[in-house]
Amino acid sequence: MAVVDKNVDKHGNREVSEAFVKFLFTPEAQREFAKVGFRPVNPTVAKEVKNKFPYIARLYTVADLGGWSTVQKKFFADGAIFDKIQRGRR
Repeated sequence: MAVVDKNVDKHGNREVSEAFVKFLFTPEAQREFAKVGFRPVNPTVAKEVKNKFPYIARLYTVADLGGWSTVQKKFFADGAIFDKIQRGRR
């Protein structure tokens, strides 16, 4: 998520947008993310749900996967992995 200056200034909703982004990092919001399978970044919540997520010894970067160009083609181009996953949900 991001607060886009040009957008919030155009629509006059910077205050509520920034408040929402701040809320996303609260323990309450992080617990909701964890319920639907997203690993929380809040350390307290991460400890609470650590058994729900496998241990990660090393974090990977996009560079480890071949860079953005490779990732874009493999996962997000028309007909790529993301599209195949979405088709399976319909």
